Amino acid sequence: MAASMDRRSHGSWIAAGALVPGISLWLAGMEVGGISVPIALGLLVMLYSVLAKVRYDKIGAVTGDKRLLMSSLVLNWLVGPLLMFALAWLLLPDLPSSERV
Repeated sequence: MAASMDRRSHGSWIAAGALVPGISLWLAGMEVGGISVPIALGLLVMLYSVLAKVRYDKIGAVTGDKRLLMSSLVLNWLVGPLLMFALAWLLLPDLPSSERV
């Protein structure tokens, strides 16, 4: 059901772009701090089904394994962001937001 809903949603946006010529400019104007509000809302809607399936009743069992918990926190909050920053710094040197120090 979710796949057919995604197809209908994509189809409706494609049809809207073809039938309403100014919709792309209107959507492009809906930015806050350089972030597209329609894209952000679309991502939230798409990710909700995944996030809603989190088994919150198992959090106690997961946090009981301190080694697993700490490795997960270090990988997700330290290694991941540092790796992404390093990749952006190396691969996007011409962008002003990644000026080399």
